Amino acid sequence: MTVNLYDTTWNSEMRKRVEKLAINYHASKSKAKLLNVIFYYLKVLRKIGEKDLIIHTTTRYTAAYVGLLRLMGMHDSSTYWINHEHMVAPSSKVIKFIYSKLVMNSNVTIYSSHTCKKSYNLKTIPKKSFISNVSSISQMPTSGKDDERIKRVTSLLRASNDKNTRLLLYCGRIREDKGIFRLVEKLKTEKNASNNYYLLIILGSGNPTDLNILKSKIGDSSNIYYMGSAQMSKRIYAEFDIGITPSDRFRESLGLSGLEQAVYIGNALIASKTDCYDYLYKYDGFHKYDPWLNIYKQLENAIYGNRTSPKEIIDIINRDCMKMEDIINYILVDSRK
Repeated sequence: MTVNLYDTTWNSEMRKRVEKLAINYHASKSKAKLLNVIFYYLKVLRKIGEKDLIIHTTTRYTAAYVGLLRLMGMHDSSTYWINHEHMVAPSSKVIKFIYSKLVMNSNVTIYSSHTCKKSYNLKTIPKKSFISNVSSISQMPTSGKDDERIKRVTSLLRASNDKNTRLLLYCGRIREDKGIFRLVEKLKTEKNASNNYYLLIILGSGNPTDLNILKSKIGDSSNIYYMGSAQMSKRIYAEFDIGITPSDRFRESLGLSGLEQAVYIGNALIASKTDCYDYLYKYDGFHKYDPWLNIYKQLENAIYGNRTSPKEIIDIINRDCMKMEDIINYILVDSRK
């Protein structure tokens, strides 16, 4: 019996996992998001109802589409549906209600975190649901293609400034609700009464409008540098003294960037509009960012604190989670019942 899995977008890790189990993997390799969606919609519509077919949805648009097909009777139980939720539930109660109704009939739901799962209406989510582990943290590459570029800049900054220079890292999307614009303003306007000189390096991508806003806010500042996006690695994180994720206005599901900073730098000042970090603040290296307090006082309190124990934190994050390989094994058995 041949089993085929149709994925929303091409995912090389998912392909490796399913092909080890003799499942044929199908997805568009196009970098154009619109082409990916069109490919997926047409393929699913043509294949819907076939036996030994697994559909994997990873975006709300595709999940709502498959859910609508199933409600219309075009997608029966002969096709196995995995819905993978990466984001917390929509903030709008109306949209949340409609979306929950559309996806409640999936065979299995995979959530990115406990926070993600709790945000949905637990009465309407499928009974079979899992929380996948944070494999990308434990599998962080030691080195990457941007290591030398970042190291040249960090080495130059340390050499050309006072010995008390501290390098601060923001890595993530460049957009207002991630808190980066306000962080830049705080670093430029608030008083630094400490003996340390803090330099912020920003790594990340964004749309042209947001990037122009960022560059405008940085202006001629001598302690804030935007270096574009980068392929993160342990060596890049090792160049910094502390990381910062000022997302107190953003509804993080997992808060991956903040977790990586805490694990691989050993110190992070982090926040989210959700409770995704709340269980970690009691551990060494995790410090809660407060947008209303002086940024330099917060950095001083964090910089001299104890650093994280990476293995301990990864174990804590993965607690009560399942490895993706184990979830796929379960799905393969369940889909053949």
